[in-house]
Amino acid sequence: MQFTGNSLIRNADRRIQLTLNDFNAYHFSGGTNAYLSMDVSDKFLGPQIDFYEGPMLLQKHQVLSRFQANDEAFQLFERVLKRQKVSTVTNIVNSALGFGVMFVAVGFERQSSSQNNLLIPMTLTGIGLNIFSGNYERRTRNLTREALYRYNYQ
Repeated sequence: MQFTGNSLIRNADRRIQLTLNDFNAYHFSGGTNAYLSMDVSDKFLGPQIDFYEGPMLLQKHQVLSRFQANDEAFQLFERVLKRQKVSTVTNIVNSALGFGVMFVAVGFERQSSSQNNLLIPMTLTGIGLNIFSGNYERRTRNLTREALYRYNYQ
């Protein structure tokens, strides 16, 4: 029950933030220019960055066509796309490691030395990958914000 409540609160906060961004963008541009914004949502394979032009959700090709007008923002956005692919791969590997750790911990006999030989390195790799992927995703979000800033304000 608490998870559902927390999820609803997060979604409400995201929607309020999107509305505030749209309002500020509209007043900044005087209602004449298109303004792109982003929304980060948690999906099964990690966070997903969605792009909006006002209230309209844009597809990948639409975002690319908008960014092509500004070379500097377009280059940053290409880096963002590459980083999102790497982030998805690290999340898949991390999930596979989690299943592998559970299999090794439950699948072998308790006194098996092969369990210790596999379990500890897999666990440490999973922890390291969690730390790496969290930092990598945060830097990707910041790079996305920078690309949007360059598109919207320059």
